[in-house]
Amino acid sequence: GASLEDVTNMFADELVVLPTMTRDYEARIRALGKTLAANQAPPGAPPLSEEQQARRDAAFELFLSGVAPKNGDFWPPAVLPLAAQSSLHLDPRVPAAAVDASLTEDFDHMEAFATVTVPTLYWNSDQDMVGVISAADHASIVETLATNVRVEHVDAVGSGHRIHRDQPELFAEKVKSFFLQK
Repeated sequence: GASLEDVTNMFADELVVLPTMTRDYEARIRALGKTLAANQAPPGAPPLSEEQQARRDAAFELFLSGVAPKNGDFWPPAVLPLAAQSSLHLDPRVPAAAVDASLTEDFDHMEAFATVTVPTLYWNSDQDMVGVISAADHASIVETLATNVRVEHVDAVGSGHRIHRDQPELFAEKVKSFFLQK
């Protein structure tokens, strides 16, 4: 029941989700560049003030060192409401359960993938930007799916979790071609 302004303020105080920090500094630089490219302020947004730019520069340094800055320091102010809006209708227990792993406790993912019987369009985000599941694990999932069903694997380079927003043309093209296949 929170307003968009309340959710935006809460989101601004949360910490940025870092890419897998077992990666070297150059990989973190790539992740930062791709993340920033995918999360540009909308056209016509006001430019950052000198103070906002200084906070943003400091946030980038934290990100590159492996320390999560606050979203409010990392993202342009015009991006924060857009990011927060997507969580207005999300049950707050879902992200908490995902983070503490209780959501999938005692759940065998590969066993579940092996039971899929419908054609599957399998997406994965850019490994530099998100990197929660390794490329080898993605390949294993796709291989498991392919034993029973037609599967198409889309590796969305340059997109985080919001592929449909980051690359709407790619998203639309892949969804359309997948469903029009015979």
